[in-house]
Amino acid sequence: MGNFASRLKDLMTYDDISVASLAERSGLPSSAIEAWLNGTVPAFEAFIRVANALHIDLDYLTARSSMEEEVEPAPLPNFYRQIRSVMQIAHKKWKDLKELAPHSERRRWAKGGYPDLVTLIKLADVLDCSLDLLVGRRFF
Repeated sequence: MGNFASRLKDLMTYDDISVASLAERSGLPSSAIEAWLNGTVPAFEAFIRVANALHIDLDYLTARSSMEEEVEPAPLPNFYRQIRSVMQIAHKKWKDLKELAPHSERRRWAKGGYPDLVTLIKLADVLDCSLDLLVGRRFF
C-alpha cells in the first residue's frame, strides 16, 4: 500500500491541493491525510471519501492502474450484495475466497460493513475486477 501514499502525493501536487484543502473536501481530519502521506493505510470509508473528493477511480489511487479515470461520487450499495454480484460474473464461489472472506467477515459485510483496504485489493485481484466495480462505484 506504499503506492497509495505516493499516488496521493502525486495527485495532490498535480492538482495543487493542500492537505488542508483535501481535508475540507473529504470531511476528514488533516492529521489523517498527513498520516496516509507518510505511509499509513486508510480505513475503507476514509479511502472512499478521499477518492470521492478527488473524483478519481480507486484503482488509480491505489496504483493498481496507471490510467486515471474520473468517477463521480455516489452512495455505495451494500458490499455483501455487490461482491455476490461480482462473484456471479466472475464465476467464483465463497470457497474461492475462503482465506479473504471467512464466514465472520461475510456476516459483517451482510450487516453493512466493508473489508479493510488490503483485503479489498486482494479480493479485486482474485475476482479480476476493478475496485470501483467491487465496491459499487461503477456498474457492469
